[in-house]
Amino acid sequence: MDNFRGELAIRARVVAMDTNRDPIPTTPIRTHHDLLTLWEAIVGEPGFGRRTLWLSFLDDDHRPMKMILPFDDMPESVDTTGVGRLFDCVKEARVAGTIPYASVVVMFSRPGSGRIREGDRAWARALHELLADQTPRWPVHLATDDGVVVLAPDDLVVGA
Repeated sequence: MDNFRGELAIRARVVAMDTNRDPIPTTPIRTHHDLLTLWEAIVGEPGFGRRTLWLSFLDDDHRPMKMILPFDDMPESVDTTGVGRLFDCVKEARVAGTIPYASVVVMFSRPGSGRIREGDRAWARALHELLADQTPRWPVHLATDDGVVVLAPDDLVVGA
């Protein structure tokens, strides 16, 4: 996706999983720990050179689908309008049957330490809000050079 319906230019790489290697867990995602394990498998070794928004999809049985959408070069400050449009496109893809997912799980990655920054909180709040109508409601994750962590509701409070 490039320049979808708006001002925010976002480049997406569709990543199909290599089924010969398939390091991604295929067991259902039922717990927060299962989801953390999924993200750790997707990103592999920590270390990022750019800011990326990652979308993964779960089917009706809560199993990870064999497609991941990483959106590279995301701005440091969240553009809620632009990201909202992105999620509108994802929801339209579901309705059209292009991506027949049951739920979306999201992670934001960036270079640097694992210390949670205000920008991370803003991104997590925006993403959490965009997924508010989804059941089950999965937490947003943050991947940094130090690894992957869940951004718990307490982490989303300004100045936490």
